[in-house]
Amino acid sequence: MAGGADLHLCASNPLSTQDDVAAYLVKELRLPVFAIKGEDNETYYRHIQKTLSFLPNMTMDDGADLVSSLHFIALRKWEELPSPVRNWAEGLTQAKRTK
Repeated sequence: MAGGADLHLCASNPLSTQDDVAAYLVKELRLPVFAIKGEDNETYYRHIQKTLSFLPNMTMDDGADLVSSLHFIALRKWEELPSPVRNWAEGLTQAKRTK
């Protein structure tokens, strides 16, 4: 952020999120955070979709759900995407998919 990066954070695992840390990042650093400890699968993948909606140029992903979603979108493997991510990706125009 200090170097000008526009950061967004989503959970890599619904059980590893620490709500107090996420709250600090939002309140003190004004960082968009999409993560809740113990979130269900639908919410977890909706948070991945929200993070992808910022059309990132670079990602870091220790759980691989974000990166695998990007690969499935690029390869048009819609059936392998969780429904929140699939619904969002299918709604993208071709220009946005290749951006």
